[in-house]
Amino acid sequence: MRLARLLLLSLCVLAGCSQRSEEEPFLVGHVAPFSGRDRLIGEHARRGMRLALEVANETRIAGRRVAIQHADSRGDPDRARAEAVRLITVNKMLAILGGEADSVERLAAAVQSYSVPLLTPAVPRGPAGQEGVFSLDVTPDFRGEVLARFADKELKVDRAAVLVDDARPVCAAVASAFVKQWRGSEKKTVRTLSHDPKLDKHKLATLLRDVQVLVFAGTAKDFGQVRAALEAEKLTPKLLFAGEAEEWARLVNDADVSRDVYADSLYAPPGLTKEGKQFVVDYRKRYEEAPDLHAFAGHELANVIVEALRETRGVGGTKLREELAKDREFRGLTGTFQFKDGHAVRPLYVLRRGEEDQAKEYKPE
Repeated sequence: MRLARLLLLSLCVLAGCSQRSEEEPFLVGHVAPFSGRDRLIGEHARRGMRLALEVANETRIAGRRVAIQHADSRGDPDRARAEAVRLITVNKMLAILGGEADSVERLAAAVQSYSVPLLTPAVPRGPAGQEGVFSLDVTPDFRGEVLARFADKELKVDRAAVLVDDARPVCAAVASAFVKQWRGSEKKTVRTLSHDPKLDKHKLATLLRDVQVLVFAGTAKDFGQVRAALEAEKLTPKLLFAGEAEEWARLVNDADVSRDVYADSLYAPPGLTKEGKQFVVDYRKRYEEAPDLHAFAGHELANVIVEALRETRGVGGTKLREELAKDREFRGLTGTFQFKDGHAVRPLYVLRRGEEDQAKEYKPE
């Protein structure tokens, strides 16, 4: 009798261990700022990821769910890299998610020493198609081209000026693409200026006095200073913001400085799919506010990595990288897209601050 009880107890223990083993999740790491000035970038991305995983994990992968472990970069690029390495080597993450304009290069460098992919909402500054690095964003060339087409056909202007922060490679690439597209049209003129924060405001306004549209490729902070200089001289050109997506997210938080400014975005109300609209509803219900750029990106980062892991049956490493690089489509909140040379091939929307419902869609050719 005692032997039977011991045998039964052993079987229960083994069954329990087996059950726990089966339920261990596939782990993915997310590196973002969760403290400091940019803490909302990480928090809002985490919210988007949480909502995506709640739906995605309803269908398990080989009986297991996907879980995302978050690490705080504190807004420090070097710390971001260190956290990525820790997640990969100590916690054995199958992939790394995250990256901002100032940290994405450090994260890309971190994954190069391993076979782990990096899926990021930012645009890497390095050469296109870095091994294992995949951006949800479109190429800078496509962004610049779209902004030029919009200024030409929708704003119907002929004289443009491009003010660019040359220290930011992505901004410089967008500006260059805009100028190339603009000069391809007849009777168009464009003047390219390097932004100097120390330049006298009156002198800056003088340089921009006759332009009909100003394309600014730089930070939200510097844009505010440029706008103030224009308004001091009572100059009113159309304003096109061409800085990185996260800088646009910062700019829209200042309703006065961003008023009536045009910009491009991966996400706009007219482009949302049924799933995208449901996400907005669910996010508002859960958090009592509308999702921002970082929440949208977080949702897509989680969805894409789960889709890829579903195809590899939870296998990471080179196989997961290869799955992301395949000629295949992933579900996004504005439709399906695929990766080409490390960038997403997807539509872009140009909108006016305060009139997002009227955004114009530009599809990649």
